Amino acid sequence: MLCEGFKVNYLAFSAYTVFPFLACSLAGLIALYLQFTKNHIPKKVTAPQVDPKSVLLDPVGAIAGSIALLTTLVLITGTGFVGVQAWMISMPAAVSKAMFDLAWDLFRDKPSEGNERASRSGEEEIEMHHVNTGELSEARHSRSSDHRQLTHRPKRQPVEAETAPTDSEDAPNGIYQSSTPPEVISLSTYLKEKLDNSKLRVLLKSFVDKFPTFSATLRRLPYALLPFAFSQFILVEALSYTGWIDVFSRWLAIVVGFSLPATVFVVGVVSVILCNVSGTNIGATILLVKILQHPNFADREGMPPKLLTGGMLALAVGSNIGAVSLTFSASLAGSPQLFSSLRIGLLWRAILRQKGITVTAMEFAKWNILPLLFMTATGCAVALAVVTIAPT
Repeated sequence: MLCEGFKVNYLAFSAYTVFPFLACSLAGLIALYLQFTKNHIPKKVTAPQVDPKSVLLDPVGAIAGSIALLTTLVLITGTGFVGVQAWMISMPAAVSKAMFDLAWDLFRDKPSEGNERASRSGEEEIEMHHVNTGELSEARHSRSSDHRQLTHRPKRQPVEAETAPTDSEDAPNGIYQSSTPPEVISLSTYLKEKLDNSKLRVLLKSFVDKFPTFSATLRRLPYALLPFAFSQFILVEALSYTGWIDVFSRWLAIVVGFSLPATVFVVGVVSVILCNVSGTNIGATILLVKILQHPNFADREGMPPKLLTGGMLALAVGSNIGAVSLTFSASLAGSPQLFSSLRIGLLWRAILRQKGITVTAMEFAKWNILPLLFMTATGCAVALAVVTIAPT
């Protein structure tokens, strides 16, 4: 976003950012050491005597995936200098890895007892659908028996042959008839029971058993990222259309004037803050790029040529520092869940929870504030030095 917004090639961007980011890394390391060395860093660490290969469920797949990832990163970095867009490399790589997963799952597939039983009994499960439905009804009847006893409702009685109704609407099961209304179940329970006994579930189970690696990958893809990223662009465009970008750019021009140090530190600090309140560092970057590009700031008469470069570099530093900030939502890697109702476990806190580690929002902010201050001050200072020394 920064390179495209300011028409900067990747090589120049790398040259400008390498020293600020090295300085931020060193400052962050020092802050972490000061913060954790007394009570949280053990004097001696005993590594478990475990063969690393024994930890891998699929060594061949791990090696192939690592090679694919490394090759993709190298190609994206190298071709970015000549104007090739990242998706042109990542899309073929993703498709190739998906095809490998499918082929490898088929190649190493060995029919297990569970798979054989599932495939052998698939048609039987479908044919026994009504029987299973009856068993589920009996289970619900048993679970609610205590409640019916407390309310003094009579239990269901078998229907005598001569009084059994013939209309399927009067006796849906054709087996029981009750003087009380049928038990009310929720829609979600009803749909779950239908799914448990449906052909779709049998097919899905068969697919998962046949392609375990590919199925696991599909479940872990960050589907929520697409609507989330689109919404950020839409919100910023809405601010631009309603005139707020014009207002914000005028405010920034008034605050920093033509001072290069003020521009670097103000933009750097503001970008860190906005990462926490603008829908991750993606939203903060999109918003500030629009503000810095606006004529109220970028096309002022008498503005030094390095001022815009200083703002761009400060934004690059601040949006990356702010990603590990005071709130989980400062970045995609730090947010607990996006669209939590969809139970998307694609982010940092969700990964920790899978390992039984819980980090509260207050703990996260407390442990991050010292490294954040160190990195912000150091990163902005080195960015100012780089812009000052670098040729126009």
